Amino acid sequence: MTGQSPSGRAPDLAEIAARLRAPPADLQRSPAAWRVARLAADAGLFLFDYEARVQLALPEAWLPLGRPDLGVTGEPPRWERGRFGESKYLAFRHDVLLGSLHAGHRAKWGAHELCHGLVGFAWCAEGSLLFHALAARVAEALPVALWYFFDEAGAARCERHRGMIELGPGYCERCEREAAQSDRRAEGEDSAWIDRGLAFLERELDGARRSLIEGRPVFTPHGAIDLMSDGLAYAAAHAPRLRSAEHERGIAHLFGGEGDGARGWFSALEPFIDHVARLGQVIAGRAPLAAGGPVYGEARLVAQDLGLRLVQIGADADGDCFAALMGIVAALGEREPAIAEAIDAYRALHEDYELPAPEEVFAVGYALPGDHGIGVAQLEAGLESALGATMAHLGETKTALIRRFAAAAEPSRAPLAERFAAFLARELGAEARETIGLATLEAAIASVPPPDPVELALGLDGAETETLRLMSGVVLVRPGFDAGGLLMHGRADPRGPRSFLVRRDAGDEVGLVALSERLAAELEAGPLDAAAVMARIDEDTELRAILEEGLLVPDRWSLEVS
Repeated sequence: MTGQSPSGRAPDLAEIAARLRAPPADLQRSPAAWRVARLAADAGLFLFDYEARVQLALPEAWLPLGRPDLGVTGEPPRWERGRFGESKYLAFRHDVLLGSLHAGHRAKWGAHELCHGLVGFAWCAEGSLLFHALAARVAEALPVALWYFFDEAGAARCERHRGMIELGPGYCERCEREAAQSDRRAEGEDSAWIDRGLAFLERELDGARRSLIEGRPVFTPHGAIDLMSDGLAYAAAHAPRLRSAEHERGIAHLFGGEGDGARGWFSALEPFIDHVARLGQVIAGRAPLAAGGPVYGEARLVAQDLGLRLVQIGADADGDCFAALMGIVAALGEREPAIAEAIDAYRALHEDYELPAPEEVFAVGYALPGDHGIGVAQLEAGLESALGATMAHLGETKTALIRRFAAAAEPSRAPLAERFAAFLARELGAEARETIGLATLEAAIASVPPPDPVELALGLDGAETETLRLMSGVVLVRPGFDAGGLLMHGRADPRGPRSFLVRRDAGDEVGLVALSERLAAELEAGPLDAAAVMARIDEDTELRAILEEGLLVPDRWSLEVS
């Protein structure tokens, strides 16, 4: 495995990102993330769009009885203000090798999800709950080592978190911006992060080996990380599925026939542990990329993905219908070009039996033959949850616009509402100013970030810098007309405000502040001169109001009140 494109040259970031269907920022945030990207592209892996992927109803026989603590109800996820929910033990499965691009998640998730595909999974029909728990633990060990350690080596961080050599920081908006704006692929690695990551990985794999020998779970917690406990919870949540007859047939059809690990499936734990250890050395940069990872092929991965969805439907079928579904699964496992035929065969079967609609079954979050692949109705529901007034304003044209939006969408972690508002601006042009302005304002209301806890705690008290800026959690929107009136009252006042501040407070409440064009232009131009602001506040009631609301903050604070 060379990590090179078919032409023989080393692939660049744009090429790899396109093949992986991933935002480029996910792949260049650290040297380890870039190594994962190279290996994943060679393997044929890619990310599906979580928001456009319909989660099929969970068969009742697959629900874990007596474990409400796991949150596995079988209910589909729900939209809230344009954010799509995700159940930890329902949406993710180790045997689904394709990764998920969830717009609401951090950029670190890109490499983490692709790493899961490189790792694969262990399963056997006779596996006990301990087997499945250890299989889950081992499957998580390297992606977690990547998340907390390898992906921190050489990654750009904000001034608050630079120099950290322990567990990586939690979510930080400033760190996300720094990492997205920096190309760290060619820089030297922080060996302390790599050493700690390899030690963590070795400890986890050793704990799994000891568990095999001792016949009981061996726990090796590291701070808040406890992969043995996570593995036990995964096994409990998925045991009915993992032990079902239909799952056994699906694994045999879709993953078998080419030797242990060749298609991502290991039938025993010992070789699975050895595979993870070898792959960890490559991703950590302690072994060359040429040492390699798995090579599945994109067509094979798509066939496996579709086949597992049909297996899930088969859990609620019987007789001739079940046999026909398993026949489609078997064909997917035997012939890689069988994807279009599988879709046609399922559509024909759907005409004879009461089965989930093909539009849902094949809404997998990536393009498939016959205009399948994208859950348009699901995207529409998400946009309705965030852009209700805009959707009403679009009327009967909205569904066609959503289809065009989905077809043209680039991989992104921006909120759905923001992406759709930007699409409308490109698609509709200046003549649709009201629609675009309304969508932009609604998108800001739906996705404005929470306030920064430091700025919220200190405010203007002891402000020391020469400039003041809008605090985090405040967004300036300039639609150029009274979009606020259109949103709240159904009509825009020609004499109304044309610029607004959208802010989210500590109680998660979102408010709208109307601005004059003069002050809006000043805020848009950049930080305000602090001395000039203080000289104006006695006469400028608008400026005084946003100061009193705490919407302007400094970058530094004094230990004394001036």
